[in-house]
Amino acid sequence: MIRHGNMRLDRQRHILHVGVRRHTFMSKGRRTRNIRFELLCHLLLGDGHSCDELFDLLYRDDPTGGPLKGPYIIPIMVFRLSKTIVHLGLTVTREWTGRGKVYRIGRLA
Repeated sequence: MIRHGNMRLDRQRHILHVGVRRHTFMSKGRRTRNIRFELLCHLLLGDGHSCDELFDLLYRDDPTGGPLKGPYIIPIMVFRLSKTIVHLGLTVTREWTGRGKVYRIGRLA
């Protein structure tokens, strides 16, 4: 369990608590990995990641090397994640830095 302010991230059960609200990230089908939850963890625990960095973090252990489209799928995954966490008062921001475009988790205003 990771705690920061009013956020609690339960990495074992795949649950994110923000105040009294919570969201459980369920795996789809027979997959043992929960890619969306792993993406959330990397965004919450990191200090901004580019598409290439996120792709490498998510698929580094995949024996097939990940999806054929590679880092091009990351903006789609981030968009879907942002739709999931908006009811928790969180959003995914995209910022341009010296490293290029990076994604971060932020709070809604």
